[in-house]
Amino acid sequence: MVTSAMLGEGKSTVSGNLAVEYAKEGKQVLLVDADLRRATIHKTFGLKNHKGLSSWLANQMDDVNDAIHPVIGNL
Repeated sequence: MVTSAMLGEGKSTVSGNLAVEYAKEGKQVLLVDADLRRATIHKTFGLKNHKGLSSWLANQMDDVNDAIHPVIGNL
């Protein structure tokens, strides 16, 4: 988990870079952007923000796996 007390301290950048590096090392990585107000990870990886954690939490999808969007091998 990556967290901080203030906005703009680079949490999304650090977690995105960390996830990519772990994936490059062959580890299976699931990066979850749990910021329900200001989600930004989708922008980093060029994804649309139409299905994700909040969709599953709101029962808009039955299977949480539908919220997983592979971007590179292992990530």
